[in-house]
Amino acid sequence: DHRTGAPGRRVGTNPSDIVIAALIVVHLLLGAGLVASGDRVGRRAFAIGCAAPLATVVWWVANIGTIVDGGEGDAIAQRIEWVPSLGLALDLRVDAFAAVMLALISIIGVAVCVYAVAYFGPDKPGLGRLGGLLIIFAGAMTGVVVSDHLLALFVFWELTSVTSYLLIGND
Repeated sequence: DHRTGAPGRRVGTNPSDIVIAALIVVHLLLGAGLVASGDRVGRRAFAIGCAAPLATVVWWVANIGTIVDGGEGDAIAQRIEWVPSLGLALDLRVDAFAAVMLALISIIGVAVCVYAVAYFGPDKPGLGRLGGLLIIFAGAMTGVVVSDHLLALFVFWELTSVTSYLLIGND
């Protein structure tokens, strides 16, 4: 069990392990900031928002060798105690499959942001909201992929549903 630090899994003692939750938080905060900024940032919202998926790509590149390591790699896990008296904690885990999904989410996220900067005109209204929602969506997808607890998986899954609805309704 990764919660006890059994062989084959590292539990949040290494600074790179702690970054998993921080990457999700960066996505959510940056996205919320872009939504709040409204039309003031325009298409620059995508350039600014690109920082979150790009940070995930950088973390992925730095840790992929440890995760796969010729089939003998360790999953990177992090446990954040939420309500210890009830046994509730936020458990995050990146194994080889999650690493593949993280690569897809973050690389496609960077590509979409770069494309959107060139695609949208500078005076199109609603781009701050659109860019922010895309970054929040990417953060929620990241949370779904790395969740190792049913409650966290449910919360991130619902966040992807809400952001998808808001993105579909975008003008």
